[in-house]
Amino acid sequence: MQEELNELSGMPGGPSLGLTQPKEVNDAINQISAEDKTAAIQSLKEIRAAINQMIAQGASEEEINALLAEMGLSLQDLETAEQMLGLTENTTGISIK
Repeated sequence: MQEELNELSGMPGGPSLGLTQPKEVNDAINQISAEDKTAAIQSLKEIRAAINQMIAQGASEEEINALLAEMGLSLQDLETAEQMLGLTENTTGISIK
């Protein structure tokens, strides 16, 4: 799960793409297999469902951040990956299709 997210977003623990421009990132992303993209989308949905459940149960922001930190993510990392994969409105300029 984490590996797919790392590959797609260049997050810590994943391969360093060294890319800073949306076109460069999109070009690199286009080389990722459909299976890896599907696995990453599923992983993000599972993470978001867990966070939503925590919120419904009254979890604090610190508790949610701790869960994400255990996965090597921040809330911003999660939101960026969701945008890139088309799960939320994309403000990154980077898309994975």
